[in-house]
Amino acid sequence: MRSGKVVVACAFVLVMALSSFAGMASAIAPPPVLKFINADGSRRIVSFSEVSANGKSISIRIQDSDARGLYLLVDKYWADKTSKYMALETLTFSILDDGVNKYYKVWISDPSNMKVINFEKFSLSQSKALYSLGSDESVKLQRPMYVSLKEIPHDEKTTRTETNANGSWKIEDIKRVQKLAIEFNDMDHSGQQVTYNASWLENMGFSNPRFYYENGMEIASRREGDNYSVFPEHFSILYTFDDSYEGFTKLTDYSYSDVYWDSANTVIGWTSDRRDAADEIMNKAYTNVYPSTEWFKLLSFAIVMYINRKQIWGS
Repeated sequence: MRSGKVVVACAFVLVMALSSFAGMASAIAPPPVLKFINADGSRRIVSFSEVSANGKSISIRIQDSDARGLYLLVDKYWADKTSKYMALETLTFSILDDGVNKYYKVWISDPSNMKVINFEKFSLSQSKALYSLGSDESVKLQRPMYVSLKEIPHDEKTTRTETNANGSWKIEDIKRVQKLAIEFNDMDHSGQQVTYNASWLENMGFSNPRFYYENGMEIASRREGDNYSVFPEHFSILYTFDDSYEGFTKLTDYSYSDVYWDSANTVIGWTSDRRDAADEIMNKAYTNVYPSTEWFKLLSFAIVMYINRKQIWGS
């Protein structure tokens, strides 16, 4: 009998302990890498919070009995170490520095419904815009914005019909469009430094990049070690073009003739064959602007090209 009483008493104590824990569920402390604050900056404890990470992304689940909006604070040191180059797709963030630690600060509206916040590694995409500070591997910002690819270097194919005394035929032209367009979007469109990774640009064919606004005005930039620092005064879409000699583009491509940039000898070479209906054409965007008083500079450039040319005439 005595042992039976002890068992009952212990069971009673255990039930009471579980009941007390359940009653405190609305005041569970968050994981140490997370904090929550109200809109006025005061500390807040939520009913439920959970964080998981897999090395490529971080997932955070939040729910609270209080429907008022709150700020989620994610320890920046931990987040960057766990999953480098953080980005959000549907939410935005700012960086909060409390003098001791830095945090990713994300506004969460109505946490009474379960909220899932997914941080992913930043990568440039044409299919979606990501809110991020960017990446050292491609483009890097000083304050976060929505960033997406609008255009990358590509080949454009067109078909045209040529006619001479012998008849008509179709020719497919392949034109290389050496252009990169990146859209930067946010409520704040004011300027900030953008850093482009030089190797990343070179892998896309930009050996001597120049940067422009949508209206064609050039943006101040300079090479700094392994990067290009670009200084736009405002944001929308920033374009990158190649200003090297290798930036020549062939506009026409006939069956027997050819025109090309000879990188080894740094000259333009071409073959002109009478069997083709017209000459092949190659052009290059040249960023220098010459006033009428300096026409001799452009003439000198043309003479050098003329001297370096190679012609082979067919029968």
